[in-house]
Amino acid sequence: MEKETISPAGHEAGLVLPKDQNQIEFILGLSKIRMNIIDREYNLRYVDPVWAKACGDWIGRKCHEYFLKVKNPCPACRVAEAFASKQPIIEERPVNDQSGRYTSVTSTPYRSASGEWLVAQVNINVTERRQSEKALKESEEKFRQLAEHSPNMIFINQSGQIIYANKKCQELMGYSRQEFYADNFDFMGMIAPESRALIKDNLKKHAQGREIPPYEYKLITKSGQIITAIHATKLIEINGRPAILGVITDISDLVRAQEHIRSQAAALTQKNTALKELLEHISLEKKQLTDRMRLNLDKLVLPKLKRIKSKSDDKLRRQLAIIEQNIKSIDSVFGQKISARHHALSPREIEVCDMIKNGLKNKAIARELRLSFDTVETMRKNIRRKLRLRNKDVNLRSYLARI
Repeated sequence: MEKETISPAGHEAGLVLPKDQNQIEFILGLSKIRMNIIDREYNLRYVDPVWAKACGDWIGRKCHEYFLKVKNPCPACRVAEAFASKQPIIEERPVNDQSGRYTSVTSTPYRSASGEWLVAQVNINVTERRQSEKALKESEEKFRQLAEHSPNMIFINQSGQIIYANKKCQELMGYSRQEFYADNFDFMGMIAPESRALIKDNLKKHAQGREIPPYEYKLITKSGQIITAIHATKLIEINGRPAILGVITDISDLVRAQEHIRSQAAALTQKNTALKELLEHISLEKKQLTDRMRLNLDKLVLPKLKRIKSKSDDKLRRQLAIIEQNIKSIDSVFGQKISARHHALSPREIEVCDMIKNGLKNKAIARELRLSFDTVETMRKNIRRKLRLRNKDVNLRSYLARI
């Protein structure tokens, strides 16, 4: 390429740049890249136009004086090292203006057309990149802190290799981090045989960039214990490459509890079935017993009772009539119900209730029980009170008949 010498005013030695210098400076102006050239004495030999516009006239000035407003070269400057080594030096350093900015400086030594060694410095503002890296580092640290204290197993799988496993993974699975991170570690060995086809299918879906809803599967620990778990995954990117973030929740205790409940429910169902059959058998036996008893009463007892009534006086016939009525209703649960429902009733009051239900008036009840009329009347009032019928327009005999 044909060269031309560009001699800035005030400089005796020329700087050799390509003929397309204007194009290069135009490109530099559009980018965040700034460029300057200095000699061994730190004299500026070139400053790109954008920088010159921002900082002013550079001709005849030293770089530290021009850029940093200091009299001596900055201690961190590596220009002298570049001259001595004749090798490019790349460094990142803060801009000394208390702005918090950082710049990447590439100092490249080269020999000019006149044979003089100079250093071309390319400066790139890397503040945003460093801030992004800092934010990413802080984010990674927060993730690590959360992951390490999580009650769930958390791991990152990249290209079939575990590159991160939290403390819970070690505790539950029994492998150390060194084992997890080893190149020859086969994570499929942790998958129970009945779940491997599912895992392989889901890995294929992830490889196609597809997300997968949480699913249940089984793991095998290093000691051979089976763990039932819910697996939730998320596709992420690490160092520009796809990876899988996995969160595993151990539900083994929950599954065992559910199985126990199902087992208990099945056992209870069996017991209920057996109890139902027993109750049906008891009910059948009770009916058979009642039928036999009623048959004997109808055929054997009641006929004899009728013969006795026919030969008895009025008083005895009344008593026998009550006995006959009670025999006919021997399978009635009236006595049991009224005793269970109204515990305050005395045995005598229950007897009076039975007589009232069978249609006897107060005089007849007093005569049969050898009580005064007033006593029976008082008992009748007490019965209404205990049955909570006082001051109610309810017939006592009808009420007792419905019990």
